[in-house]
Amino acid sequence: SWVSSLIDQEQEAGIQRSAVYLYATAYHWALTQFTPGSMEVTPRSAAERAFTIYTLFSGLVMFSSMVSQITSAMTSIRARNFERNKQLRMLQRYLREQRVSSGLVIRIMSYLRSFGYVTQKKELTEGEVNALHQLPEGILRSLRCETTFPMLSCHPLFRELARSDHDSVAQICHSATEQLL
Repeated sequence: SWVSSLIDQEQEAGIQRSAVYLYATAYHWALTQFTPGSMEVTPRSAAERAFTIYTLFSGLVMFSSMVSQITSAMTSIRARNFERNKQLRMLQRYLREQRVSSGLVIRIMSYLRSFGYVTQKKELTEGEVNALHQLPEGILRSLRCETTFPMLSCHPLFRELARSDHDSVAQICHSATEQLL
C-alpha cells in the first residue's frame, strides 16, 4: 500500500513521520479527490484503486445531489414569484378596469405590502429605461420637466421662476437630468 511504501521511503531517507502527519496526508488525499487539487499519493494496488474510484464516485454523487437541490430550490422560488407577479398584474388590471378609486387602490396595495405579498421596488431611473432614449427632444424635455419639477418646486426661487417663465424651468429640469445621466 502507499502508506507502507511511504514509510519505507522515509525510513530509507532517515525521516521518521508521526501518526498525525500520516493522517493529515490521508485527509489531504481525500480532499483532493473532491477538488481540482493535486496530491503525490497515487493508488498502488487494486484495493487502493477501488477505494479511489469509490471515493471519486461518492464525491460526484454528493456534488450532483447538492447542485440538484440548489437548482430545485431556485426553480421553486422562480415559479412562486412568477405566480405572485401574475396575480398582482391581474389585481391591478381588475382595479383599473373597475375604475376603483386611487385611495382604495393605495389601501389595498398597502395591506398586501404589509403581509409581504407586494414588495416595494426601487424606483427606476431614466437611464434604466432604454425606450426613453428613442423619444424626440421635445417630448423628453416635457417628461424631464414633469418628473423633476416637483423636487425643484420645494425651493421658492424655482416656484417663482415657474410662474413667470415656465420654459426656463423646463430647460433647467432637462439640463439637470441630462447631466445626471
